[in-house]
Order: sequence, then structure tokens, then C-alpha cells
Amino acid sequence: MPFSSFSSSSFMWPGYRLMAVFFLTELFKYNPLIIILLFNFIY
Repeated sequence: MPFSSFSSSSFMWPGYRLMAVFFLTELFKYNPLIIILLFNFIY
């Protein structure tokens, strides 16, 4: 499966929020400053 078709169809997948949370927790493990900057940028 090509990566482009997977990324476009991943948003229709019901568990994409779970993957996003998992990705955020993995990012938080390695660099918490990225999460802080992201939340400051969003809010």
C-alpha cells in the first residue's frame, strides 16, 4: 500500500485519534518541550 493512500485514508479510520494520542505520548517521552510548544501554539 502506498504511503499517500494510507495517509489520506487514515483520517477515515475510527482509531486515528488513538494513534494520535499514542504518537503524542511517544513524543512526550523523548521531548516534552515539543508538547508544551504545541499546546502554546494551539491555545
